[in-house]
Amino acid sequence: MRKLDLKWNKITRIENLDKMPHLKVLKLSDNKISQIENLDKLLDLQELHLWKNEIQEIKNLDALVNLTTLSLSGNKIQKIENIDTLTRLQKLDLEKNKIKTIENIDTTKLQHLKEINLGRNKIASIPQVWQNQTKIVFKLSNNLM
Repeated sequence: MRKLDLKWNKITRIENLDKMPHLKVLKLSDNKISQIENLDKLLDLQELHLWKNEIQEIKNLDALVNLTTLSLSGNKIQKIENIDTLTRLQKLDLEKNKIKTIENIDTTKLQHLKEINLGRNKIASIPQVWQNQTKIVFKLSNNLM
C-alpha cells in the first residue's frame, strides 16, 4: 500500500502501521489524535496530513527522513520544534494553531523548504533572519502583526 486515507474518523491514536513500511502518503486529518507517535517504521513516508486533530506538540518525527509535506493545521500547537531532522521537507502547514513566536525554525537545516503556512496564529513579529529569505514563501495572514 502506498497511500492510506483515514480522514474523518474518530481515531484517537496513531497505531498499527508497522506493517506498512512503504507507505508514501498518510492522511489522518479530522480525527481526535492528541500525539504524533508510532511512525518510526514509515521510512518511505513523504506526506503526513494531521490537520484538525488535538495535537499540542510536534515530536516523534525523526525517522521520517523522506517527508516532504507536513500538515498540522487546526491543532493546538504552541511551539515550532523538532523539525530540524526533516531535511527534505518542502511544505510545512501550521495554520490555525496557537503559535506566538517563530524563532525556532532554522531554515538553514531545511534546505528544500519552499513554503511555510503560519496563518491564523498569534504571531506578532517576523525574525530578522527570515526578512532576507527569498526562496521560501511565508504565509502569515491573520496574525497579530
